[in-house]
Amino acid sequence: MSIRRVAARIARYGAAGVMTALGLAVATFVIFGTDIFADGTRHRQQQNSRYNLTVASTWYRDTVFYRLEPSSVVERRAPVTIVDASTDYREARTLVPRWLSVPRPTTDGDDELAAEVAEGFPLPMLRSTFDIRSVVSSAPQETVGVEPDRPCLLLNVPWATHASDTGQRVVPLRPIPAGLAANIAIFAAGWWLLFTGVRCTRAGVNWTRSALRRRKGRCTACGYDLTALDVPECPECGHLLRPVAGSDR
Repeated sequence: MSIRRVAARIARYGAAGVMTALGLAVATFVIFGTDIFADGTRHRQQQNSRYNLTVASTWYRDTVFYRLEPSSVVERRAPVTIVDASTDYREARTLVPRWLSVPRPTTDGDDELAAEVAEGFPLPMLRSTFDIRSVVSSAPQETVGVEPDRPCLLLNVPWATHASDTGQRVVPLRPIPAGLAANIAIFAAGWWLLFTGVRCTRAGVNWTRSALRRRKGRCTACGYDLTALDVPECPECGHLLRPVAGSDR
C-alpha cells in the first residue's frame, strides 16, 4: 500500500472520528440539556476557609459548583484561624477534576459564585463557565440567575427533560485539548476497527463460498455447474478457471 493511500485512510478515519466525537457531545447537550445542578451519579463536597465546592459527575458531564470568598472577608470572620490562601487553593484542586479549574483566591472584592461544566464521551472535551448572579439559598439546587460565559452556542428545543427545564440548551465552544484529541483518536480507531472487521468478514465469506463451490465442481465466481465441462473459462460469466497455455492471462 502506497504512502498516499495510507495518508488518505488516516485522514478519512480522522474526519470520521472528529464528526463522531463532536456530534455525540452536541447530542448530549441538546437531548439532556445543561442543567448544571442536576443530580449526578457521584457527589463530592469540600469546604475550607475560602472555598465551598460541590462536584457532581455523570457518564457525560462533570460539574464543579464553587463559592469563593476573598481573603479580606475570611480574615474579618476568623482572624485567628486564618489559613494560607495557597493551602486552601491546593486543597480545593485535589477535589476538582484536572480538566476543570477553580480561580485562585483574591484579596478583595465580592464573593465569586460560579460553576464549571465539562461534557463529552468517553472523556470530557468541551467546557463552559457559568456565572451565578444571585443566590436565594446556600444549596446549589436553589441557585438562580445562571449566565453562561461566551463563547457558546444557545439553542431552544421543544422538549423538556425535567420540570424546571426551560428548553434552552447551551453548547460550550471552549475545547479541552487532551479530551478532544483522545475522543477523536478513540472514535477514529473505532471506525477503523469496524470497517476492517467488515472487510475481513466479507473476505472470509467470499473465500468460504469459493472453496465450497470449487469442491462441488462449480464456478467459484457465479456458481455455474461445471461438472461435465472441461473448459478454461466459465461459459456463464467468463471467469478464468485455469491458465491457458501461451496466454498472458
